[in-house]
Formats: sequence, C-alpha cells, structure tokens
Amino acid sequence: MSTIPRIGAMGICAGAGYTANAAIQDRRIKAIGTVSAVNIGSIFRNGWENNVKSIDALPYVEAGSNARTSDISSGEYAIMPLAPMKESDAPNEELRQAWEYYHTPRAQYPTAPGYATLRSLNQIITMMLTIWRKCT
Repeated sequence: MSTIPRIGAMGICAGAGYTANAAIQDRRIKAIGTVSAVNIGSIFRNGWENNVKSIDALPYVEAGSNARTSDISSGEYAIMPLAPMKESDAPNEELRQAWEYYHTPRAQYPTAPGYATLRSLNQIITMMLTIWRKCT
C-alpha cells in the first residue's frame, strides 16, 4: 500500500470510529467515509450517557491486560459482547437497535457476531477520536 498515493477508508457503526482512529494514526489515509459513526472508546470510558468518569474505566484496562495473559496461557480467547445478548438487556433504544442488528436475522452474519476479544479492551478504552487532522 505504500505505493498508492491516495487511500480512502470506510466504516460503519463502531467500525466508523476505528476508521477515524486509523486515519488519525496513518498519514496515508487521505479520506474517510462513515455511516452511523460511534466513538466506542468514549462510550466504554464514559458510558452511553456520558455520565461516567474516565478514571472509572481503569478496571477495563486491567481486565484487558489480564485477558492477554489468560489468552496465552489457556490458548483460548476470552470474548465479550458488543451489543446486548437479549432484547430485554438493552437499557435504551439505541442498544435495543444494536441487539436487533447483531442478533436477529435482519443483519446477523456469521463473521460479524457482535463480539470482541476481551483483550481488545485496552485498545477500545484508550482510543481517542478528539484529535483531528487536516487531510491534504
């Protein structure tokens, strides 16, 4: 990809946040497109309603670190749901829609189960999308 002068990236939902984060970090990405963008780092740090202090997310960082050790020693990856597993678990309409999207035939797909590895918590918690750059 280093020979390509212009790279664009596209992301949907949390993937849009990852796409923006990639563009912040990788100067080769010159343009991004997003659909229903979610800043998942902020949500994990500060809660869906933005009513949690960032410092309160430190146990998630520790859980992610512990999962790395556990994954290596057990040979299996611990996973966590990114959307409620049951409709009744959704605390608000947005997360009910996430449940519907990931866990019903409407959009369910075997390679997109709505899970992440627990070890990903470190990257999710520390992802900051508040640093924007001008794409030239």
